Amino acid sequence: MSSNIITIIKIVLLLALIIFTFWGFSSSYSSHNIDNIVHVVAIGIDKSDNEQHNMKVSFQFLKNSTLGESSSSETSSIVTSINANTFNHAISLMNSYIGKELNFSHCKVIVFSKDFATDGISTEIYNMMNNEQIRPSTNIVISTSKANTYLKNSNPNIEKLVTNYYDTFELTSNFTGYSTDTTLGTFYSKLICSDCNNTAILGRTFETSSDSENSSDKSESQNNKNSNNSSESSNSEKSNSESESKAGQSSNDGSNSENNEASSLDILGERGTQNIGIAVFREDKYIGQLSDTESICHMLVTNNIDSCTIAVPIEEYPDNTLDIRIINYKNNVIKIDTSSDEPHISITLHYNAKILDIREDIDYSDPSVIDEISNKVESYLKEQIDSYLIKTSREFKSDIVGFNKYAKSNFLTINEWKNYNWGSKYENANFSVNVAINTNSRLLFTKR
Repeated sequence: MSSNIITIIKIVLLLALIIFTFWGFSSSYSSHNIDNIVHVVAIGIDKSDNEQHNMKVSFQFLKNSTLGESSSSETSSIVTSINANTFNHAISLMNSYIGKELNFSHCKVIVFSKDFATDGISTEIYNMMNNEQIRPSTNIVISTSKANTYLKNSNPNIEKLVTNYYDTFELTSNFTGYSTDTTLGTFYSKLICSDCNNTAILGRTFETSSDSENSSDKSESQNNKNSNNSSESSNSEKSNSESESKAGQSSNDGSNSENNEASSLDILGERGTQNIGIAVFREDKYIGQLSDTESICHMLVTNNIDSCTIAVPIEEYPDNTLDIRIINYKNNVIKIDTSSDEPHISITLHYNAKILDIREDIDYSDPSVIDEISNKVESYLKEQIDSYLIKTSREFKSDIVGFNKYAKSNFLTINEWKNYNWGSKYENANFSVNVAINTNSRLLFTKR
């Protein structure tokens, strides 16, 4: 009798295990199946071109077929845009349009157009932080052109997948200083801070090498067609003129002249985007941008850079410049005097320097030469950092460095700090910058 009961119990447990297994894994064959979801790797937000909607949201999808591919000659992602009133509304509409569920667990970048960010992006930041799938480590980019255009031109040229390209944003900021590694989490943290101001990666689009070749081919084809059509010579001349004009334009919705504000770098490659410069915010609104040199100064002052290369102007040397590698080895020392309505900010920066240019006419083994170079580098960096700090305080009126956290230590209570009103005082701040450069000659070739 007992053996029969044991047998029955075993059968019941086995059936329960089978039922639990099928029930537990049944969701794999529902809407969460990989065939029923689409991975969003980037989000773009522009002003809507439809008066009935507030925004145009672009989603860059990673094709499921490319997830396991080691290489592919085809485009690994597509960009689809939709007009909506809110970000969550856009998600619902896109789910309906594509017939699949959007998944943001692989989202790497959120791009706002400059025009949209000028009006403020706090609502969108809050909604994205409230989305459990969007990670706080997602980068924030402000594009000088439309966000949709930026995403369409973000095709990897060295990396196999666009996600690999987006992963390089943090790395490049650490060893170039041309941009900043701003994430959704850090942007949100400063947004809810009453005395903090934000920065973001500055992105832009430009004409690619393939676009240039295509423009030349089209122009040549048009010329051949015109030579065989003498009856339309006047129209042909007009067409050629328009073709040549278009060939010299950027593919960034006419924002080429503005792109040069942040950087005069002329890059021609297969990928039509670059991230050089820093977007500056006051509260949640975009107010301006830093150039490539100013971006390096920002990264140096905020101590968020491992190393970078600068070209120091030295009139006595050939080409009037000397390439120097700046290497961070000690945290900056910042002291702030808030005893008056014009706070005095003192900054001391410590860096090692390596001379990259090896020239025959310069005796790098001579200590006096090394000292002279160090003085030149110190003077140049001090001048550039002074200019950058004046720009942030006088022009932008935005404490993007975060001096407020140092100034708070001068006050005993929160009320005293609030009454001081740091936001209005910062625009009248005075700066004292001291740069200490240690140039190590042992890193250089020496004469025998």
